[in-house]
Amino acid sequence: MSRLRTQWLAIGAAVAVALGTGGAVGVRAGVSSGERTVYVPITPCRLFDTRADSTVGQRNTPLGPGETYTVAAHGTNGQCTLPDDAAGVTLNVTAVGATELTYLTLWPADAPKPLASSLNPAPGAGPTPNAVVTDLAADGTFSIFNFVGRVDVLADVVGYYVGHDHDDRYYTRAEVDQLIAAATAPTAPALTHMSIAATAFTARVPLTDRQIGSGAQLYVPMGGQAADDFIAAVNLPDGSRLSAMRASVWDDATLLSLNVTLYRIPTFNPVFDTIYGVVSAADAPGTLNLLDDVPANQGVTLVDNSAFNYVVMVSPSGGNWNSVGTDLRFQGVVIDYTPA
Repeated sequence: MSRLRTQWLAIGAAVAVALGTGGAVGVRAGVSSGERTVYVPITPCRLFDTRADSTVGQRNTPLGPGETYTVAAHGTNGQCTLPDDAAGVTLNVTAVGATELTYLTLWPADAPKPLASSLNPAPGAGPTPNAVVTDLAADGTFSIFNFVGRVDVLADVVGYYVGHDHDDRYYTRAEVDQLIAAATAPTAPALTHMSIAATAFTARVPLTDRQIGSGAQLYVPMGGQAADDFIAAVNLPDGSRLSAMRASVWDDATLLSLNVTLYRIPTFNPVFDTIYGVVSAADAPGTLNLLDDVPANQGVTLVDNSAFNYVVMVSPSGGNWNSVGTDLRFQGVVIDYTPA
């Protein structure tokens, strides 16, 4: 990398850190700045791969339900060698062979797990990749959490962050001001995803023949009692804007369909107001991933927890489970929203 490009990377990192700490006003040419983090791109290398037939690193088994796997980044691990002063890494992370609709979260191992997803793999889908940036713990580790089911994970390192002491000898005040102006320009909030597994749903009228089946799939045994719905609470951030609902259903029922609906319910008036709804259709055996990204009306997309409760309900067509059996299974739902 040329010295000029290194200097510009240093400028961008310094501005980003200054903005993040509320110090944008004080960043000016001629004023010495302190320790800053800079990005160092590298030739991509594979840090780990949990697949048994292509293992890289210490693990050759998929992550299990609710499991947290901690990965070392400092030193030589897998096919990568990173310096001990690396403070964060940029990764291409891929999930393969998910058995359930799940999500993965990456974060520094010495910090609390955040309430956010890094990847959202689904059963029957192809490899699910995503670019992920995570800080490292003091000992150079980060953690990966898998919500439900089993899933293999692999990650390639494409760069890392290190601390570097900068001063302003290599760039002008006009250049810094220009970067600050660009960095403070309004940006749209990033789309976020909330996953709700089938195991979170309970019968509105608890009956013994309502079950969570093998692999955390929701179904009713053949010959079960007729009418009942399953419901799960949805805890969405106040002020966020809803944009879609995705349901995962295993469908081999030739005459039946499954209804999955996101509702809001007024706090003082229990009337179910539809936001999104999907209906499965008879198909060849396999998992169907159903999408609704058109709200019932535009007025219901903004979350208001002071006036409404939010739930997802699952029910069979006609309200009758008797002939559903194991031919129609609900596997989970993902709600897309943009934070306020």
